[in-house]
Amino acid sequence: MLNNRIKKISNYIDQLNKEKKPNEHNKPMKDNEDEKLMETVRLIKSLKEVEYPKKEFNEQLTETLSKQFLNGNGSNNTKK
Repeated sequence: MLNNRIKKISNYIDQLNKEKKPNEHNKPMKDNEDEKLMETVRLIKSLKEVEYPKKEFNEQLTETLSKQFLNGNGSNNTKK
């Protein structure tokens, strides 16, 4: 029984990794624990790695803000 559950979950994950919709996705699970596990797998799969700004971003931001400050367009002139 446990091996069957492990295979089912493994197949489910494999299908998600192939960017396919698993057959079990639209079928109600017999076991509530399996349903919760599949939901957890889907949530984990939906997580994306954090994307940080490119190195140039900091340099460009610093340059832009410096130019604005030197030209008198600093934060003291914000609109309300």
